[in-house]
Amino acid sequence: MVYFIAFKNEINKFYIQSKRYIFDTLSRIISTYLIFLSLFYGIKFISGPDLDNAKLDAIIIGYIMWSFAYNAYYENSYDICEESTIGTLEQLFLAPIGFHSIVFFRMISGYLFSVLYNIAVLYLTMITTGRWLDLPIFNFLLITTLSIPAMYGLGYVFGGFSLVYKKIQSSLYVVQFALVFLVSLPAYPLNVFSFLPFTAGAYMINRMVVYGENFPLSWYLFIFAISLFYFFLGFGIFKLFEKKARRLNLLGQY
Repeated sequence: MVYFIAFKNEINKFYIQSKRYIFDTLSRIISTYLIFLSLFYGIKFISGPDLDNAKLDAIIIGYIMWSFAYNAYYENSYDICEESTIGTLEQLFLAPIGFHSIVFFRMISGYLFSVLYNIAVLYLTMITTGRWLDLPIFNFLLITTLSIPAMYGLGYVFGGFSLVYKKIQSSLYVVQFALVFLVSLPAYPLNVFSFLPFTAGAYMINRMVVYGENFPLSWYLFIFAISLFYFFLGFGIFKLFEKKARRLNLLGQY
């Protein structure tokens, strides 16, 4: 029961923050949309008439997948960094249900709100470009859900950095550019790129939406297995930094 209450509180927290800081919420959607506009029209201007509909669709879905990946990685790492900055991190470690249970519930809550946020951006991009994607919403959300734990694992890594090194915001912004490559590399059929975090899922969605391709069940299982691997790898690295921060008495310091 206590875990359900904690999860409900995290949902309420996201809702209240989004409503109370409505200007920031709207600014987030608008800024993501404006970045897409600059990307889309920049590529369209450079490519000219050679930019066919399939490439337009690939740009749209690739950008949305980048947004999903960035939100998951950034929110997880930034939340830990912010808790350390405002001095509440040590209190979370003393919570009855444990720090990692709270972080896990935040991941789920953040992902649910991220789905709403990115769908809103997706429709804005389709309205702007005039390209209405035939989006299989169930498969889209299923594949994204199977792939997203890898990004939370990456967030854990930088969250661990923040426990020891504290101020890491600059590095968080740098990684967003690396995510562009993760969502654009060809990962099917099985090759070296397939083993990168989030890449297989992003490529699968791209091919499914743009070209209507179908994939075997084994590929879904492969995506989930790779995603869990990176999640637990990131979690393990976080635990190492947590252990170091405890040894150096850094949890309550900034």
